[in-house]
Amino acid sequence: MTAFWQEFFFPSRARCIICGRLLSRKTEFKLCSHCLAQLNFTGEPLCQTCGRPLRLAAIERGKCALCRQQSYYFTQARAVAVYEGFWRECIHMIKYFHRHDLVEPMVGLLAQVYKNYFPDGDALLVPIPVRPDRKARRGYDHVQILALELGRRLNLLVESGNLYLKDAGRQPLAEVLTFALHQPAVFRDRHIVLIDDILTTGRTASECARILLNAGAERVDVLTLAVGTLEGQVSVGKATVRR
Repeated sequence: MTAFWQEFFFPSRARCIICGRLLSRKTEFKLCSHCLAQLNFTGEPLCQTCGRPLRLAAIERGKCALCRQQSYYFTQARAVAVYEGFWRECIHMIKYFHRHDLVEPMVGLLAQVYKNYFPDGDALLVPIPVRPDRKARRGYDHVQILALELGRRLNLLVESGNLYLKDAGRQPLAEVLTFALHQPAVFRDRHIVLIDDILTTGRTASECARILLNAGAERVDVLTLAVGTLEGQVSVGKATVRR
């Protein structure tokens, strides 16, 4: 039997879930070094509020320009990588094209960020709800799927469906969405970590945090797959170009 057919019928090593390359070493992310190298991971120095890295936003007194201009109800937001290029395509694949096989490696990366910034072993994970019309169109809620898998991996409780969009069908897309809770008492005195795919302006996450804090939550943080660039900026590799 040739080496090709032996590998075909009896694969000896796992392959990258994105490009199909053989993995050179065992990795919980199921992504090869080539694909991982295309991610612009967030890392210090970064804005201590929204988590944008220095190359995307000039940091002053620990905050980027956006976070110096406005305040948020969440304490801090952290993300895996910048929302651009390869990582944006990966998020689109899970968001629009039913690539549920990407959940495991994505959650593996989310779990690593959680351990680095939110070491609380008793936090309550809460997925930010998507608009019902979008969920109906796609047939699933990708953020809920991510939160449930992250909870399973980290052995954390997930409160899904309690936080919901109020009058979602009548809310214009351009406005900050209005949220409400079915059972507010669940969140009393809890550390909440909101889960979402992308943090852009932070207004939606902040509104969710406000509702949860009003319900008695002790603290609210945000964990996302990606953080967006500031308006008027485009990240090119390691540099930032203003436009």
